[in-house]
Amino acid sequence: MINGVKTSIRSALADIGENIVERSTAYVPVRTGFLRDSVRQNITESSKRITLTVKYTAPYAIYVHENLENNHPNGGQAKFLDRAVKEILPDVANAIRTAIARK
Repeated sequence: MINGVKTSIRSALADIGENIVERSTAYVPVRTGFLRDSVRQNITESSKRITLTVKYTAPYAIYVHENLENNHPNGGQAKFLDRAVKEILPDVANAIRTAIARK
């Protein structure tokens, strides 16, 4: 039973991560595409928790993400990852609850 619930949670988190990736890449500023293409999602599990991580691995990602003063002539915006997370946050608990209920 526990393993089935964990599997359901991992599956729900994978879907949530894909949603964050999709949304954030729509908001990320693009000059060469390297930053956009550096997005990664990972799910890790310990004895007490399952964790979803979505991050941009380009060395300058934090500077682009945090600099509210930057001009983005090709579109995009600062806080691209924050915006994506805030947009889906209201649905996260329900997505996990639904995944567990299916088990």
